[in-house]
Amino acid sequence: MMTASDIKTNIVPCLEPSDTFLKALQIMEEYRVVQVPVVSGSRYLGLVMEDDALAIEDLEDPISAHENAVHRIFVMMDQHVFDIIKLISEFRLSLVAVTDEQQHYLGCITTESLVHQVAQFSSVRDPGSIIVLDLNQNDYSMSEVARIVEGNDAKILSSFVTSHADSTRMELTLKINRSDLSGIIQTFNRFNYTVSASYHESKMDELLHSRFEELMKYLNM
Repeated sequence: MMTASDIKTNIVPCLEPSDTFLKALQIMEEYRVVQVPVVSGSRYLGLVMEDDALAIEDLEDPISAHENAVHRIFVMMDQHVFDIIKLISEFRLSLVAVTDEQQHYLGCITTESLVHQVAQFSSVRDPGSIIVLDLNQNDYSMSEVARIVEGNDAKILSSFVTSHADSTRMELTLKINRSDLSGIIQTFNRFNYTVSASYHESKMDELLHSRFEELMKYLNM
């Protein structure tokens, strides 16, 4: 299980309460983030947001003079990577702080390090190809999909589901450990599955690069 403690880094410097908002903005610009952790000794206080810093009339003010500009957003060291993704998406974060149970600051997780770890976790770098199925949510059966793939002497390396708002349709994306998908696609068609897309190794680099850029843009909104 991948947790926050597996992904955390100390690449982004922390601020002390006595530091100024000008310093916060300088760190944000240098490290290309829009939040910076604030700590007092080893105790985590919160995140300073770029929008809040820019709204301060005098950027030479210490952070301690504007407590409402420090937001208590963090994850615990044992939280799962999916919880981290949810939090980053919910608050549109470029990084999130990691603490222990005593609220000691342990490091942070940036969107870049998160995407890298998710790529490792989801077998993105493993050789193979991708199949995208379009199906009704009521017809979704992972066990049946796995039987079709394994019946063609292949294995599913990873999978994820994309649901569509206000629709009963969904997309199931499969990473398969085979470069030749023709037999698998024929079997899916025979079982009345709709194969909306397939990407062989020659096209996967372009696809994965595109999906990576889309995810980075989304996480950095």
